[in-house]
Amino acid sequence: QIRREDFKGKEKREDEYGTSVISIQMLKSGGFISIKNRYNHAVNNCDNTFNSNPDNIIEGLSVSLKDHFNVEFTITESALPDDVMIVGEKNQLFKYHTERNNIRYGDQAWAKDGEIHTVNKSAGDALFDYFRFDNKTKTLIKLDPNYEDSFADDFNRAYGGNKALIVKNGNLMLGEDVLIGAENSRIKTLDLPELAEMGHYCLCNARALTELNVPALTAMGAWCLQNIDSLTMFNAPALTTMGDYCLHNVNVLTSFSANALTTMDEMCLQNAPALTTFNANALTTMGDWCLYEAKGLTSFTANALTTMGENCLFDIDALTTFNANALTTMGDFCLRNAPVLTTFNTPSLTTMGDYCLRNAPVLTQLNAPLLKTTLPDHLKRFASISSSQPPKRKLRR
Repeated sequence: QIRREDFKGKEKREDEYGTSVISIQMLKSGGFISIKNRYNHAVNNCDNTFNSNPDNIIEGLSVSLKDHFNVEFTITESALPDDVMIVGEKNQLFKYHTERNNIRYGDQAWAKDGEIHTVNKSAGDALFDYFRFDNKTKTLIKLDPNYEDSFADDFNRAYGGNKALIVKNGNLMLGEDVLIGAENSRIKTLDLPELAEMGHYCLCNARALTELNVPALTAMGAWCLQNIDSLTMFNAPALTTMGDYCLHNVNVLTSFSANALTTMDEMCLQNAPALTTFNANALTTMGDWCLYEAKGLTSFTANALTTMGENCLFDIDALTTFNANALTTMGDFCLRNAPVLTTFNTPSLTTMGDYCLRNAPVLTQLNAPLLKTTLPDHLKRFASISSSQPPKRKLRR
């Protein structure tokens, strides 16, 4: 009877849904314990539920677990901050910013299997989020080989082995140029003029990234730049293709400009509530759910666009004008909620899915003369200007 949808948007780590199914993980050699809930990173530190103290579930459970499994671990009676944990038999406190696959990543250090590992700064190495720069090989190395993120491989194709790479003031430099700007080992800025391609999941959880400049980038695989909470600048003028879920959940990005872009696959820019500017003059295909919640977008112009999938531009609270001169097909639920839209210009549109423009109360100009499907009731007032059927000629006697 505890349903996920009842907690959507108001999740808390120890709420009824999160704790309705939990698991306790302990290291066989001791020193590590983690209590996990159902949310899988929808809340902060879901793997530290109940402060990873079994006694917070029921008194005496810690002793029972230790006796039953013959392990030793340390618990604390008082709650630690969400970004601090106790590690190992020495009871070391470790401050971290992210947990992925039971690895905690901190400032030039990471905790795994009850042990804290530190970067060899004296050798010129450095940590950048989930990646270690190895000064000996001049490459980025992913600390967790099972973590799906192609950034290390993508970076190494463009820059790996370059002897001019060096760590300076916590940043990765190429000569005098800052390629990776970092703060407390977290990637803040990326200026990568040689990067031409991103593989799947590239930088999919680089949550501290604010600026990305990739002027040579032409293709992005699926899930690139997903969950980038801090991104404010995205510059990719040569980009032509975006895979599924690219730039999905970019909460503060205000402008998107990619005038060479031709294809956006599903869920691109799906949750971009701060986006006010969208420029993609060459865009021809938009997959399902693109720009789903672009609540700040005021106008949309894509005159090369021919196909729009389902649920695109679903919630567009601020959009006033929509221009797509070449658009022929719109899937279901496109522009579903458009409360201030006044102008809808699609002179080539032949197919409109169900519930498109369902809530567009102030729409006054609908230009769709080639529309072949029957207009729904909420758009009947535009029927006279949206019919593609020529007037019938009277037969002469």
